[in-house]
Amino acid sequence: MNTEQPPFSMPALPALPLPRQGKRHPFWRNHWFWLALILFACVFWQWRESRSLIQETRQETAQRLAESERAQRENQTRIDKGLQEVAEIKRGQATLDTRLGEMEERSAALHGLYQEATLSHDEALLTEIEQHIQAAQQRLQLTGNVEAAILALQAADHRLQNKAARFLPLRRALTNDLGRLRATPFVDIAGMSLKLESVITEIDRMPLILDIVPEKAAQKPVAKEAEVTDSDENPARWQDKWRGMLADVWQEFRGLVRIQRLDRQLPELVSPEQGFILRENLKLRLLNARLALLMRDSWTYKNELVAAEKRLAHYFNPDAKTTQAARATLSQLAGVDINVTMPTLNESAAAARQLRHNREAR
Repeated sequence: MNTEQPPFSMPALPALPLPRQGKRHPFWRNHWFWLALILFACVFWQWRESRSLIQETRQETAQRLAESERAQRENQTRIDKGLQEVAEIKRGQATLDTRLGEMEERSAALHGLYQEATLSHDEALLTEIEQHIQAAQQRLQLTGNVEAAILALQAADHRLQNKAARFLPLRRALTNDLGRLRATPFVDIAGMSLKLESVITEIDRMPLILDIVPEKAAQKPVAKEAEVTDSDENPARWQDKWRGMLADVWQEFRGLVRIQRLDRQLPELVSPEQGFILRENLKLRLLNARLALLMRDSWTYKNELVAAEKRLAHYFNPDAKTTQAARATLSQLAGVDINVTMPTLNESAAAARQLRHNREAR
């Protein structure tokens, strides 16, 4: 009989259940993740739009500055060119004045020589008639002064009154030339020059188009209702008071937004310095037109007036009375044809030469 006892062994304990762990969901099912992602996308989109807008603004500003500098250089070049043209015209006018002075001196010298010489009365009279005809021709050729030519021929015809019959062909030729001169269209050069001068003096007082200050829209005042203490007895007044308050809020809200039409060309930006150059350039064009008027240069005269009128319409306030009056004056002056064909005095000159030739032949 085996007396050995079996070794001691612990009884088997029952297995305890492990704590149940929570079930993990994937991150893309977390609503906080999507909210953060949407917020990040909005911030990134806003940053990108702001950066693009700033870049476009910089490019537009640089482009406008470049255009402004280029326009200023072009205006300065035109002003220099205009000053050179004015100087050339003045030199030409000085040359014409010198020629006129020389002609007058020659006429005076000839008159003195003929007075000193022992010529017959008919010879002196014929010489005087020729001088009148020559003076009239010079007025027509150099200055286009029809009135002065008419006066010269009338003086010659007056000297031939009650003279011998041999002077009748010369008087007939003078009468024909006077008729042609009187039929010539009259151009009031002096009056047109004064009108141009009046426009030039008004340029400094004409407002530019950017000087217009937009008027604020007149707001209708809202009548303030008296305070009502008893709301039960005056419900209509309380309703009017609330309507007035809503109208005030609506007016304030409308003032925050400004709507402007951009479907038409905006006025160019003109600095004060550029405005001064613009006015001086406009004055220079009108001075060129005035000189062209005195020189009977129709092409330059009309082109300068048209260019000046375009500048008035483009840069100056069209609603100003001074601008409207100046544009009306320039349009009226541009419609006048100063290129009038001047008649010649060839018939009178030929009759005088023929009379002298007949006298010398006898």
